[in-house]
Amino acid sequence: MAIQYILSQRATFKADSIQHKYFAILQSFGNETLDNMSQEISLRTGVDESQIKTVLDAFIQLIPEKVTEGKVVEFGNLGSFFLTLRSDETDNCDNFDNSFIKGSRLNFYQNELVEKEFEKVGYQKITNI
Repeated sequence: MAIQYILSQRATFKADSIQHKYFAILQSFGNETLDNMSQEISLRTGVDESQIKTVLDAFIQLIPEKVTEGKVVEFGNLGSFFLTLRSDETDNCDNFDNSFIKGSRLNFYQNELVEKEFEKVGYQKITNI
């Protein structure tokens, strides 16, 4: 199976000039819902679909709870979820207070095993979508 992509032209800024270059971007073919994934897991494992959905819903609820406790949530061979913060800067750490924090972001770092699986996949340019 090949990962399909399209080309997108973007401006790049080099020294004193603007150049337009083409970059590959992933071609999406829709969304996969939790309900659909639960059904597919059920078909592959023989475990009741409602039980799978219950477990996945609980896991989804646990991720924000655990990362806000400062923990990295490891999801087996898939990878890890972790929280990062965005903040303004200051020259003096004594001046820093919570008003400098602009938000947080949930991140995902894929496991080496997943990276190796993606390396096996080819790529296919799509010209007509």
